[in-house]
Amino acid sequence: MSRSTTITTASQTLWRVLESYDLDPAPVFRQAGLDPAQWNEPGARFEDVRLDQAWLIATELT
Repeated sequence: MSRSTTITTASQTLWRVLESYDLDPAPVFRQAGLDPAQWNEPGARFEDVRLDQAWLIATELT
């Protein structure tokens, strides 16, 4: 069974939201296992479960 994924650039929205709250997004992404460096890789994708984790962490911080 394959896991659901989302194109990595979609996570830039979360990055910007955290910055708008004057929060450093890097630790949130690290804790969720997401590497923003992958934004530069054509066609790169993040597992949805990791993106969900990042959003959960972000909601706890905001």
